[in-house]
Order: sequence, then C-alpha cells, then structure tokens
Amino acid sequence: MTVYIDLVILLNYFFDFLILLTVNITLKRNINIKKILLTSLIGELSLFGFLLSNKYLLIILKIETSILLNILTFKFKDI
Repeated sequence: MTVYIDLVILLNYFFDFLILLTVNITLKRNINIKKILLTSLIGELSLFGFLLSNKYLLIILKIETSILLNILTFKFKDI
C-alpha cells in the first residue's frame, strides 16, 4: 500500500483547521481566521509523533498537541 506523505500532511492541516473553526463557532469567540490557519500549521508537528513506536507515548503527544492548539488559538477567557 502506498502512503503519500503530502496528502497526509494536507489532510491533517485541513482537519486541524476544521476542528479549531468549529470550536470558534461553538464558543462564539470571533477569532481571526488567519490565527486559526497559523495555529493549524503548528498542529502539523504532531505528525512527527507517528515515528514513535510506543503507542502510549503517541496518545499522550496527541492530547498535549490538542491542548496546545486550543490554548494558542483561544487563550484563557474564563472557566
């Protein structure tokens, strides 16, 4: 089976963008689209986690990346 890395990167970027955009609309925060696009680029760093052989470490990395993306995009407003 052939895996094209450029498509994996593009799909990951697209889904990161969609998730952040959905959270933005749900929370009604009115964050600039440019900020969401730039934060989605940071989410591409999570692709390097697939090089890890430990599946538990990979799960922890995915959770930490999700938390980091949300903090960078939306900051802390209140609980």
